[in-house]
Amino acid sequence: MEPWKIQEKIVALLESSLSEDITVKQNVFLPCLDDPESKRQIDVLIEKASGPAALANYRLTRTIVEVQKRSGSVEIGHFDGWLEKMKSVGAQHLICVSEKPFPKSVKTKASRIGPSVILMTLKDIDQSNTVFAPFLSSTEVINICYDRLLRVQFEGHHLFRVDPKKKMVDPSAQPDPHDKCFRLHNGTPVSAGDLFDMHLFGGEDRTTKFRQDEPITVEVNFSPLPWEGNGSVSYRDFGGKWVPLKMLRVAMQLTATRLECDWSFAEYQHIEGPTAGWIMKAQSTHDDGRTLNFAATLIEEKPGQYFIKKTMSLSDADVFFQIGNKGFRSAPATVFDH
Repeated sequence: MEPWKIQEKIVALLESSLSEDITVKQNVFLPCLDDPESKRQIDVLIEKASGPAALANYRLTRTIVEVQKRSGSVEIGHFDGWLEKMKSVGAQHLICVSEKPFPKSVKTKASRIGPSVILMTLKDIDQSNTVFAPFLSSTEVINICYDRLLRVQFEGHHLFRVDPKKKMVDPSAQPDPHDKCFRLHNGTPVSAGDLFDMHLFGGEDRTTKFRQDEPITVEVNFSPLPWEGNGSVSYRDFGGKWVPLKMLRVAMQLTATRLECDWSFAEYQHIEGPTAGWIMKAQSTHDDGRTLNFAATLIEEKPGQYFIKKTMSLSDADVFFQIGNKGFRSAPATVFDH
């Protein structure tokens, strides 16, 4: 993945960790107010609705975030272009993010405009910073690959079962582990893989005893439902009706790989102001040559109290990492909806 794409994803992850009741999207195209056929590319879009749901589209606050990852500072011409873009798409706020310090010309103009413009820097810092000391105990990541579903059973019958006596299974008759055929109580569609994620990565490392680097079968009994604070689960029957489940048992073939990782850190800071948060990045190389990159945000919610808020994979793979006695799942994502 290109460095500038990674930088945009990291900024989106940080912004989604700082505020509640917002939706954060990356690489969005918005129509111009004076010419709806013309669209402008936005690095990161933050939207916040206020008031009753019926008024959400009429009371929407929109912030565009422009991220620069270049060897030089943001020039006044680029800054003026971002201001014009903010006005053209009807956004109320602009956040400018740069690795390098902003020049005096940009800072002066931003201060004259007022609070609708925010200047931020995202710069690498030394991991010897005492803030990170409690979070450096993990030097490994676990990459979990869901190979195929073997069995799905609920309410006393099987939705699907692989006959162990048969060496071949018709692919058309075999559900994909990532098909979102279930639904949580809040309406969120989920797959069997998602349900396994909740179980394996729900707060502790349940993968310690897994054999490494070979396919294994793991069966999870999710009854009684609801469980682990995620609410009840429903299944969509052939008529399209969602049926609440009292019992759900799933068997999955998966492969777990444990890899060494290297950490790096960056600080997300208001210019001449407080630090908004930190990003913890890790990189690991699989035996087959694939590089796994993932990130986690670190936010100071109270003086001296730091919490990991969000995690995300920066490559096309889910990974699991553990800090202390708590585990975190990192999955690819471009939308962060609170």
